[in-house]
Amino acid sequence: GNHVSVSYDDSAVAPAGTAIQGSGNVKNYAFSGILNGYVDLGTYVGITPYVGAGIGLVRTTSKLSASYTDSADSSNDFVLSSNKNQYSLAYTLNAGLAYQVTKNVLVDLGYQYFSAPNAEYVAAESLTSYPTRKGISNHQIKFGLRYDLW
Repeated sequence: GNHVSVSYDDSAVAPAGTAIQGSGNVKNYAFSGILNGYVDLGTYVGITPYVGAGIGLVRTTSKLSASYTDSADSSNDFVLSSNKNQYSLAYTLNAGLAYQVTKNVLVDLGYQYFSAPNAEYVAAESLTSYPTRKGISNHQIKFGLRYDLW
């Protein structure tokens, strides 16, 4: 599976003579497990194009701690703290080329699109704004070796 981590940490102390102090820390993690299937589209001059798709789960964790103090107007003060875990459906779309080096060894160049449209994460827009967003996706280029057992 994949592991993705995004972190934001910001703090501000206003200059002397002003009355505002704030800090915020946001951490988002995503762990995925996907079952992929592939179809080879034939071999031409030792090169085998393929396509594939996969389905699985992604577990997202969002951690937020923030505080804001305005000693001139205490109605603006707040303290936020949350720790949320969520499981969501995820899928992949795959394509690539494999080149046969020996009878059992292939060099592989592939592309993968990963999406978890309902996965949630916390964004940090400013010291006072931490909205929850929906949808995770990424694009990956993969290069590797494959060994055929039969």
